[in-house]
Parts: sequence; C-alpha cells; structure tokens
Amino acid sequence: MNKTSFSSSTNILNNCIKKLSKIISILANYSKHHLSLKSLKKIVKMTTSSVIYKGNLRTICTHLDSGNQIITDAPKDNSGNGEAFSPTDLAATSLATCMLTVMGIKAKEMDIDLKSTKAEVTKIMVSDPRRIGAINVKIHFPELEEFEDEKNRIIFQRIALNCPVYHSLHPDIEKNIEFIF
Repeated sequence: MNKTSFSSSTNILNNCIKKLSKIISILANYSKHHLSLKSLKKIVKMTTSSVIYKGNLRTICTHLDSGNQIITDAPKDNSGNGEAFSPTDLAATSLATCMLTVMGIKAKEMDIDLKSTKAEVTKIMVSDPRRIGAINVKIHFPELEEFEDEKNRIIFQRIALNCPVYHSLHPDIEKNIEFIF
C-alpha cells in the first residue's frame, strides 16, 4: 500500500468514525430522555400548525387540520396588550386541556359522562430567566355516583397525572394538581 492509498483509507476511516460518533451521540441523547429504540418507531412527525407574527407582539396560530385559529398577545407585564392568551398562558392551559382530554377518553371507555368537569388554571411566572415557575390546576368534577367509589377517583387522578403534556413540561416547573370530587 502506498502513502496516497493509506492516507485515503485513513480519511475514509476517520469520516466513518465521525459519523458513527454522531449516531451514538444522537442515540445517547434519546436514551437520556427515556426513549428506547422500540419507542423511536412510534414517533410520528407531522406539521401541526402555522404561526404568523402580525406585529405589535401578536401572533395568529392556525391548526392545519381544521383551520381553527388562536391569537396570542404578549402579556401586559411584558410589553404586550394582554388582549388574548399569551404563549405561556397556552402552555399552562395545555396542561389542563390535556388532563381533561385523557380523562374524557377513559370516561368514554367506562361509560361515565364527564361533561361540566371544569379546570381552573393559575400560572406563576418567575424570572432569571423569565419562565413558568409553577402551574396550579384545580379540577372540579360533577357530582356523579361513579365518583363515590374511591377506586374510580384514583383511576381518573392517575390518568390525568400521566397525560402527555404533564410529562412534556420541564421538570423544574412545579405542577400542583388538585382534584375536587
């Protein structure tokens, strides 16, 4: 083997090592976030919405499947008009809507009517950096015979505390959930 072909083989080998290192790094990162290779097969990537900045600290968000829109404004305490949900309001509210939705799925399976179940959401902001520090959610259930049974109350509490948004929020965000039956 001459010097040129040895050098070329070394370059190819180094490139392969770099690519393999990158793949290992990606897999390690997934592993850090509790994703197994098996669960990676279940990941579905799809465009959910489009967001247009309209100026004056306002956006219009369009849900692509339905065409429904949400307007956001910066809050008054952060140079905005506060005329609509702020982005952090939506994040906090998403926790409650997700909890109600997954409980609704379970209620449908159990033939329980959860209509009129209400969630009150309080978002607490902190600084350095400005972010959501805590989300308080009070879930008020309608008076139903099914909730006289402790087992059913526990089922719905566990379902709510395992909703996707709950597990997607940063662990530094304090989540205080109160269930009122």
